[in-house]
Amino acid sequence: MPNKLLPAFILSILLMTSSSVHAMLLGDTIQLSHRFPSSDDFIEGYLVEVQSGSSDVATFGSIYTANPEDDQILYDFFRPFTFSSGPFNGNIVEFIDDALVNVTIDTNLFGWDDSLMSMEDDRIAFNWRNLSVDQNSYFYASLAFESPDGWESSNSVPEPSTILLLSMGLFTLSFPKNTKIFRS
Repeated sequence: MPNKLLPAFILSILLMTSSSVHAMLLGDTIQLSHRFPSSDDFIEGYLVEVQSGSSDVATFGSIYTANPEDDQILYDFFRPFTFSSGPFNGNIVEFIDDALVNVTIDTNLFGWDDSLMSMEDDRIAFNWRNLSVDQNSYFYASLAFESPDGWESSNSVPEPSTILLLSMGLFTLSFPKNTKIFRS
């Protein structure tokens, strides 16, 4: 490979292998636990290595499942149940590696409001005391993390075709053009 091609080739390889750096749960080991009657009283819990799909689902009694994903925790309920009153009756997610900056809840639980949630850098607590659920109930928590540069992560990844097209263009530009002038 001619010396002029080497820098363009290296740049195109770097562009093809780079992606946006962002925080997420995938690959992390987190703890999901149900706590009652206070957030210090451990009822049931699991250490889970977060993976895509349903291989990391934790089942809590015969009431609900928790499925952690890259930037979400999905709770699905499968029978009618009312969480008892007390200072705390709900799920706590702990040992989150990257700093949380925001949690957004999508749910159909009547009576839920965000004041029933507490958040720290590495921990989220969802207090479901006095809330009723049934087999159609869901509770989805979308997580936003602080990225390595201190900004909120958007979890965006460039399109592979864009990177490939740009890399091929740079690689093509590195070829020397035919500069011979034909004389008659």
